[in-house]
Amino acid sequence: HESTDNISPVSKNSKNNDIVTTNIRLFGTIPVKDIDFEKGERKYVTVGGELIGIKLKTEGVLVVGTQAFSTENGEICPAEISGISVGDTLISIDGKKINLNSELSELFSASGGKEMIAEIVRDNKKMTVTIKPEKDISTGIYKGGLWIRDSTGGIGTLTYTDISDGELAALGHGIYDVDTGKLMPTQNGIFISASLSGITKGTNGTAGELRGYLGNEYLGEININSENGIFGK
Repeated sequence: HESTDNISPVSKNSKNNDIVTTNIRLFGTIPVKDIDFEKGERKYVTVGGELIGIKLKTEGVLVVGTQAFSTENGEICPAEISGISVGDTLISIDGKKINLNSELSELFSASGGKEMIAEIVRDNKKMTVTIKPEKDISTGIYKGGLWIRDSTGGIGTLTYTDISDGELAALGHGIYDVDTGKLMPTQNGIFISASLSGITKGTNGTAGELRGYLGNEYLGEININSENGIFGK
């Protein structure tokens, strides 16, 4: 067991005044090891609370559903046959990056029914599967049987700003897909202005809700969507 009572500074590095060498002692008496601590300036931020708009683009496209459709060979879902599942992130098809719903639809439509190699991410692991689009007899278009999401948007509250470097944080929690419950795999996004139209107060077991409208004023770039919130500049 080591506590702060057993740590005592013994010397200061002469080459860098921001580095302090500290001796760790077991039971306050037995020297264990020396550790260098880097001294940093105290960080100050401005607490938020204001309403802010959020628009996110996903890294790849998120699979939110699969569906069979009528083909010459009966009801078929190519996605399910290939092993693609709800919650997977589809990164590319035959080496071509996918970031929009329309890009995936165009590739399937132009496939002519040939097998294609899909790169997906599942549980933070990359893998490849083979998918063979089938022709929908009602439209004559080749499809993969996938429902996907390539972006999301909404409103939330600003957590803090750091005027020294422009850092910006919001929400205090991550943005998750409503259908899959997965953290949205963010490629990029923006903070924009927003206006409030109503509030539903949270109750025991039910989260509250802000209702409003996204504005047009650009406020910053989003570069991280994490469990602890969204961050940007």
